[in-house]
Amino acid sequence: DNSGDIYAEVFDVGTAFGIYVTGADVTVDNSGNIEAQGYSGTGIEAQSYGDLPVSNEGNIIAGSLSTVYDEYSGNTYVYGSLVGAGINASSNGEGAAVTVNNGGDISSQGYYGATGISATSGGLGGSASVTNSGTVYASQYTKYGYGAYGIVVSADGDASIDNSGEITVDSAGSANGAVALSFAGDAGANDAGDITVSTPALKYDGGNGIVAFAGNGSAYAGNSGNIDVTSKYISAGIDVSGLEDATVSNSGDISVDAWRAYGIRAQAGNGDVDVSNEGSIYATYSP
Repeated sequence: DNSGDIYAEVFDVGTAFGIYVTGADVTVDNSGNIEAQGYSGTGIEAQSYGDLPVSNEGNIIAGSLSTVYDEYSGNTYVYGSLVGAGINASSNGEGAAVTVNNGGDISSQGYYGATGISATSGGLGGSASVTNSGTVYASQYTKYGYGAYGIVVSADGDASIDNSGEITVDSAGSANGAVALSFAGDAGANDAGDITVSTPALKYDGGNGIVAFAGNGSAYAGNSGNIDVTSKYISAGIDVSGLEDATVSNSGDISVDAWRAYGIRAQAGNGDVDVSNEGSIYATYSP
């Protein structure tokens, strides 16, 4: 339980944590400002074997990148963290519920990868969810990294995202705004805010505004906000896929500029596909 300001820095190989907590049952409540810098920086790291509620109203800076131009060689060099993560919450307990509620501003940057908010429940029947009303920014520099995610939720059971804030993702590799993944349950994402995703990668690495994937259940995505995706590869404003039903409801504005651009893409294995749209969809490619 923290309401003060925290600064953590690592000068050698290692990870700087603003808050690090682990246990059988873990609760994190933060309203202070956190900055974690170094080889790897994580604002809040929470690990549990049971339920894991995380609440954040503070501003978090995790990792950083800076560009320096060498006039003698004519080269531009990038310095900073290899990986940045704003909030990372995970539990492996059976039936465990991992919940993250964020109202603060989060910035995560890394050379090889960056994640704004991550919630994972890997135990049998576990669920994970993220509710965000703040500003989330994730930036990753090299195309050889794992990419950048604004919000990513993964669970054996149900996985869900409810976003009313602003998510911005810039990546030299793959870039994703809000991603909900479920193995045995349902996956869903609702957006009433702004999601902006961009990547200049030429092949294999695309960008997506919202992704909902249910390996053995149903997938859903709803959007009443603005989604803007810019990419040089295969990309979608909303991408929904489920073994059972796949459902999309859109009343917002979606713009996708990509080599293969989908405003909305929905796929079902055994069930129904239901897409309803009352918004504006723009899909094109600007080489």
